[in-house]
Amino acid sequence: METIQYYVNTRAKKLLLSSIIGILGICLYTTPLGSLLETKYGLDWLFKARGAISPPNNVVIVSIDKPSAQQLDIDISTKEWPRSISKWPRDLHAQLINRLSEAGASLVVFDVIFNTPSDRLVNDEKLASAMKEFNNVLLIHRLDRNDCENTFSKLLQKNVRIVEECANALLPQFAEAAKASAPFLLARTHQIKDYWLFKESFGDAPTAPVILLQALALPLHNDFVRLISEADPNFKTNSFLNTNPIDLHNLVLDFRNVFVKDKQLAVKIQHKLHEDSSLNLVQKQQIQTLLNIYSGQDKRYLNFYGPPRSIQTIPYYQALQITKTTNSIKSFNETNFKGKIVFIGFSAATHNEQDIGRDDYHTVFSDSNGLNISGVEIIATAFANLYENKSIQSFHYSTNFIILFIYGFMISTALLLSHPRVSFIEKIVVTATVILVYWFCAYYLFKETTTWLPLLTPLLQTAIALITILFLKLFDSQQKAKELELQLKTIRTFFGSTFPNNALEKAIGNNQDEQGIYGCCLNTDIESYTTIAEPLEPRLLRERLNNYHNLLKNPIVSQNGHIMDMHGDSMLAIWIADANDTQVRARACQASLDIAMAIEQSNHLPSERMASMPTRFGLHFGEMSLRREQGSYNVVGDVVNTSNRIQDSNKLFKTRILLSGEINEGLDDFLIRPLGSNYLRGRVHPIHLYELIHHKRSATSDQLWLCEIFKEAFMHYESQNWSLAKRYFSEILKTFPHDGPTQYFIKICQTQPPSGQQ
Repeated sequence: METIQYYVNTRAKKLLLSSIIGILGICLYTTPLGSLLETKYGLDWLFKARGAISPPNNVVIVSIDKPSAQQLDIDISTKEWPRSISKWPRDLHAQLINRLSEAGASLVVFDVIFNTPSDRLVNDEKLASAMKEFNNVLLIHRLDRNDCENTFSKLLQKNVRIVEECANALLPQFAEAAKASAPFLLARTHQIKDYWLFKESFGDAPTAPVILLQALALPLHNDFVRLISEADPNFKTNSFLNTNPIDLHNLVLDFRNVFVKDKQLAVKIQHKLHEDSSLNLVQKQQIQTLLNIYSGQDKRYLNFYGPPRSIQTIPYYQALQITKTTNSIKSFNETNFKGKIVFIGFSAATHNEQDIGRDDYHTVFSDSNGLNISGVEIIATAFANLYENKSIQSFHYSTNFIILFIYGFMISTALLLSHPRVSFIEKIVVTATVILVYWFCAYYLFKETTTWLPLLTPLLQTAIALITILFLKLFDSQQKAKELELQLKTIRTFFGSTFPNNALEKAIGNNQDEQGIYGCCLNTDIESYTTIAEPLEPRLLRERLNNYHNLLKNPIVSQNGHIMDMHGDSMLAIWIADANDTQVRARACQASLDIAMAIEQSNHLPSERMASMPTRFGLHFGEMSLRREQGSYNVVGDVVNTSNRIQDSNKLFKTRILLSGEINEGLDDFLIRPLGSNYLRGRVHPIHLYELIHHKRSATSDQLWLCEIFKEAFMHYESQNWSLAKRYFSEILKTFPHDGPTQYFIKICQTQPPSGQQ
């Protein structure tokens, strides 16, 4: 009962510890360190493992670059170029807008800040006119800090320090001519990974990708408003319908406010959208994109398509189709731009070009030599992610918490509650396999669904679990060493100081309570012990037993054996070895012969303290279970039981030392005779028995003759040649009339019919 209670308590403690490791993973994940590890290393690994992917074919970049400047005779020798991309001839921008309009482009986005007039004002007028005529141009502007309020901050009843473009952020003619203008906000970090859709500290300012997508969805504006009103009966549609011209900036803020007020509105609209039959699949996808923008997280991670210029990039001069030599307009390839969103900005194709402009950002796909992705490609990537609904997304915090807890609990439980025979190396292999499986699942999920699972936090959880195991192993070994020392003191009190106090501990392992071992098992018993003990006084019997026990102990200890049990007239000893160790068999046999000789010599001593105590021996070899329980050792198993049954078989053959066939293997230095296959008490299958007579080097001539002729007789016995076997056995009895095995087998031969008869 105490053992069961101890096991239950230990198991409960380990389960509690596994739960703590699961919780530690959650705590680590929420810390800045955890976020840094996942973002800097985990996400990078997923990108590199996935590799480059195909960008959407409706996004094109027109690059302002060095080759275009050379083709268009634009001076780039000044140190200000291309830091002053705004000074690029604006009449060329006007021509480009016209060409893109002719080609059927959907929208044009300029990653160029038009906040100062050009040297030729007429070119500014041409550009503004082209913007108005096309009416689908989005401009990027910067944000300057001003203390002010907007409609959204009042609705939230918050005093928000916002960022608002100042009066001269864009030239008035460009601000009025453009469809809309918006900033694009990136985190100021060494490696760009994310951007903002809305920036709360900037008055919830919408960024360029949001404005752009809302502009693309204007044909579905009334349908979007209708779905909102169906999902929310309290929604007032008047302020959203029949607004012409539409102010995209304020429209986005108004929609944003609607979804901030009702966190479940997007889910309700999704149900309505699924059931709506008036919209086709493409239209539903566009509305779903708006729902993701307005109801999702303000900060989004960029799903990079690959190295620089993964998105289709066309040099500026090729888009214009103007040559340096003739300055004549060539035929325009409309298929490159029809129905597409065109981003215009500085994009370097070489390191030298990049070093001139420095409008680049380090990303996970940056060239190993330092070629980074341009700013305009970052904007295009952000838009394409939103358009395809393929932004990098993580599960909700609560879901990740559950995943981390389950992982930490399961890996810790597997390691802590594994079978004691499982080695630490095997645990490491299992742990590495679990990590690889988890990482593969994370990779597959990232590749197929752009969902980002924590990678480094589970790795740290595993490390914590392994360290915990090592600590517990050390702690348990110290505790059990103390218990063992107490046990050994008790053992040494009885057996003496020569008892080997480290061997069993080494065999069983400091961190285990049970260990399977191979070795020899010796059982001894005093013949007719009851008859010997009955007439003796208790004091005298105790003295004789103590002396007898000493006779048993010394040969076993000298042959590196371990006495596991000794009480009354019985003793159990073992020799530990691997399955192929013949020496351990020899040591067990030699110890048995030495004990038998010591007892024989003591039987002839004229002392009352030592009377005749004839002893029977039984030896067997195989796998046993070595246990450590309640401060003591014991050994159990079929080998132990069988050796006792072999010892008992001495009664049948009138012998002293009997061996099993497993012990007899490889004992070439000992004089041994076979006794055939025998059924032992309590066993289903027979076992081969052998009598150990003596060591060959010290055997007498009579003993050698006995074994030789007995071997011949036994051969005839096994072939059932009864008459010939009986003749040989009779010959033995002439010299050894009291030989027990011979008497046993000749009696069997006498009961058998003559050879050839049934």
